[in-house]
Amino acid sequence: MLRAAGRDYVCWRCLRHSAPAVRRAAQRGLSVSAAHRQQPIQPVPSVSPDDPFFEDFGPAHGTPRIYGKAKIRDKLRIWEAENPASPLTAPDRQVSSGLANIANYALVEHGFRSDGDEADDMVQTLTDTDAGLSPNTSTIEAGDLIEIGLQSRSIPTLALCLGKFNGYDHFYTNSGQWFTTPGLQARFIVKRFIRDRDELLPVINALPSVEGSGDVLKQLRELHAGPPRSVCAPIIQKILQFQDDARTVQQKYIEKLSQAHDVLGPSEKMLTLNEAAEALYPASLKRNKASFTPEERYAVHTILCAQDLAFRPLLRARHDDNSVMFAMASKVDVMATATAELAVREYLEYLDLPETQGDKVARKMSSRAAFFHTFVLQARKAIDESRKARDWTPYGMIGPAKRRSPQPLSSWPQLGRIIIHFMQLWSAGNQLPSSSRLHWLGSAVLRAIGRYDDAMYIDATVGWTFLQEIGWITPWEIQARFGLRLPGVQLRRSGGLLPWPNDSKAAELEADQLAPLRQDFGASTVYCIDSQSTTDVDDGVSIEKAGDGEYWIHIHVADPASRIKPKSWLAARAARIPQTIYLKGHFDRMFYDDIVRETFSLSPGRPSLTFSAKVTETGNILDHKITPGIVQDVVYITPEDASAVVGEEDTVPVPSDVFEVGTPPTQGEFPSRTMTKPEDLSQQQREELQLLGKLATALHKKRLQKGAVPAYLSRPKVDVSFQGMRVAIQPDTNFIETQGDPYIRVSYESGGGSNLVGSLMQLAGQVAAQWCYERDIPIPYRIQALSQRNEAALRAFTYDVLYPQLEAGKRPTAEQYRQLQALTGGQDISTTPTLNFLMGLDMYAKATSPLRRFADLLLHWQVEAALLEEHRTGKSLVLKERAGRTTPLPTTLSDPPKRNSFLPFSRTDLETRIFPQLRTREQHGKLLDNVDGTNEWILQALVRAWAFGQGKEGQLPKTFKFTVSEVDPRQTIRGTLDWFDRRAIMEPEGFNDVVRPRDVKVGDVLTVELARVNAHMRKIFVKALSVESAEAV
Repeated sequence: MLRAAGRDYVCWRCLRHSAPAVRRAAQRGLSVSAAHRQQPIQPVPSVSPDDPFFEDFGPAHGTPRIYGKAKIRDKLRIWEAENPASPLTAPDRQVSSGLANIANYALVEHGFRSDGDEADDMVQTLTDTDAGLSPNTSTIEAGDLIEIGLQSRSIPTLALCLGKFNGYDHFYTNSGQWFTTPGLQARFIVKRFIRDRDELLPVINALPSVEGSGDVLKQLRELHAGPPRSVCAPIIQKILQFQDDARTVQQKYIEKLSQAHDVLGPSEKMLTLNEAAEALYPASLKRNKASFTPEERYAVHTILCAQDLAFRPLLRARHDDNSVMFAMASKVDVMATATAELAVREYLEYLDLPETQGDKVARKMSSRAAFFHTFVLQARKAIDESRKARDWTPYGMIGPAKRRSPQPLSSWPQLGRIIIHFMQLWSAGNQLPSSSRLHWLGSAVLRAIGRYDDAMYIDATVGWTFLQEIGWITPWEIQARFGLRLPGVQLRRSGGLLPWPNDSKAAELEADQLAPLRQDFGASTVYCIDSQSTTDVDDGVSIEKAGDGEYWIHIHVADPASRIKPKSWLAARAARIPQTIYLKGHFDRMFYDDIVRETFSLSPGRPSLTFSAKVTETGNILDHKITPGIVQDVVYITPEDASAVVGEEDTVPVPSDVFEVGTPPTQGEFPSRTMTKPEDLSQQQREELQLLGKLATALHKKRLQKGAVPAYLSRPKVDVSFQGMRVAIQPDTNFIETQGDPYIRVSYESGGGSNLVGSLMQLAGQVAAQWCYERDIPIPYRIQALSQRNEAALRAFTYDVLYPQLEAGKRPTAEQYRQLQALTGGQDISTTPTLNFLMGLDMYAKATSPLRRFADLLLHWQVEAALLEEHRTGKSLVLKERAGRTTPLPTTLSDPPKRNSFLPFSRTDLETRIFPQLRTREQHGKLLDNVDGTNEWILQALVRAWAFGQGKEGQLPKTFKFTVSEVDPRQTIRGTLDWFDRRAIMEPEGFNDVVRPRDVKVGDVLTVELARVNAHMRKIFVKALSVESAEAV
């Protein structure tokens, strides 16, 4: 029999009655930090039945029933007699807390929804020229075996891909179920599990439909119209054999596999599945073979996934042999959870004990239960004080201030801090899948506190408001900061990030290694086009006439790579925070050292790495080069003023809607640099900017001819001010005292930004990619993996369907976003360049922001090493077969011997060690800035206006237009509101006898009103009032 993979189900009764040494080992879990270990053991409080602690355990809370020595079945019969069965059943759908009912319905009936993550990621591509990564599982092909990342189910589900038909992937599972989806989250993948397509043909021929729409396929699934098991038996048998082989491997190495968390170390970290396998398997297992077998990798994968808190698969990461990423929790987190669980279990056992047992002494609390009792009393006191200043709400946040918040309690028991630590993991950090057994623990703590009877569900959202009420986090905290946090980054609970261990010492820069190569660009005026609030000025442009209607466009980029070594602690910190965080209220630079900004932010006399292209007035690129330089004559100008000089206009009108709550700030503070206004420019400077604008437009037209997005949608933006507020951290407890609420302003901004800036920055990326490709320098190329293969289909779909909508200012449907994702393969990075269709470029790499984006810094390190090598040898590194080619040749992932030994990073280093972490960290950062973080601020403003009447009268409409985007098989309707394009959900109780799901189609428009808002989970729920129109697409 297999031993347990983890210690999740250690029996608390056994621990309580085990040997003293075992009990002492469990008690050591109380020490979850050095600070806790230094605290003296506190005396155990005495507890009597008259204690006010028990005042809230009347009938409303379930009075503890004294059963004496009755057997467990007799206890249950008594309980059943006293608590008649309720006619209510669990909801058919996934409830707002995120937990799904899998007791009444088969897994397939939940539709294998991907929760819109792919659409969220792809929306960035059409609203932002600087879109982040969105690696996609659309690269799954017929014959691939995947494990489905469905969080509402703890038993792994394996599914074989049968192929993509009419835009939908068809799968058949190991449990004999057929389902379809336009995209899903795969936790594990075996490429080419079935290599011979003939093996799949009988199943494919038995599919009920390969041409039906999404609605038709859903109806077929609900009718269980999939291929018969008799036809699919060989496939099921093959999948089951794979599972059996993986279990055999697991049994053989179970001793070490079951101790994975101890083996991999006490600190939190991110690691690939291969890295975990390397650490857990003996070296002999991999001898004489290039990699572990799929069965060996799956054995490790299932062990890690079985440990609720210790390991968490990162479902947004790209999935291949090297990129199945896990976030491993620290030993502090695991031990704190174990300790909290023991304390709550012992407390619940105490309540179940009789007050007396014959001649024996009265029941007595254990030390842990007694400390938990003290914690509950203090939590109640803190909550009651908080509610004098702020109301509790069921909307995922506590209400705005009615008066100054009370000073946080000055003393919490040691165990109380451990309980709070767990509550943060549970409610803030997205640490637990919805199938985790540990959800009971957070709910039990809240029920014991007895202050949340009005909550619909005692779930993580209530836990989040609990942390706000006791002063552990601010009332306006952004949950996405915690949910998207990755190992190696620590949050400051009052806002921003905690410093790194080495940040106490001054940052040290090396000598400028490119000094002998630098060209003085003093003869050129460099235009740095950024907002006045920009502090890291990392790019500027200039122009140089080359004669005959030809011009050199120079993009001058800040050059920190020349003085920061790739293996320095500054570089290591930048790798952990791979881009500047622009989330309002939580701004943090990738390099927050003053010396870096003062040395490299573009200014007269500072170094640059200059990307140059020789172009014609019609947008043809004739030549390119990269030159280390020094800028001298610098003009700072805002994008709005530069556009006014050039004569640019937004291709898509920007809505003028504004929504705000709170007190607007006075004039903001800006960096001390002189901004040039249009009237201050010389005639020559105006002409140069106009010429740059003309050339930028010509270059953009060339890209449009190759498929580039013609117009970027406007998008909501948020401005937040804390002016006039007070946020204080109590030095003795680290709890937070607040006064006031932030001002929040929601409006729209142009998604594409200035065409002058965007087009020229893309030119720099085009030059960087071409220059490195010609020399076979591995860099993080920005790719769309399937664009080359699907170019004809992409051109037809975008030109005929997608782009006309964008140019008309109309937002594509969720289905169209998914189709675009499936055709392009999403946005990713690779050392092998390929067509980037949506940019209209044969190859592209980001290169213009090394002060705020780690991927750009990586590219600079590689380029500068190549420049130094060419300078040292006096020879060009350009490969003859690549010179002048714009269409990439095939590239192997192996590194040529010695040829590129001068580079700081080999191709193998990048692909196997750096990219897996970089793509995940960069994607999480972009989602925090542009999607989840912004959405949460908007929903906080919505709650303050809707529930508390804040803001200008009439600015929040009483009703909204709700455009249907998806009808769920279990009768949930999803769509978009005509209020800042917010997504909303209509649950059955919101149908209001107005709509029936079977009659609703995608594209229908309903008039709705708000039913409730959950800012913590970033969800809006609406109630139907009437059917506006039926416009099924």
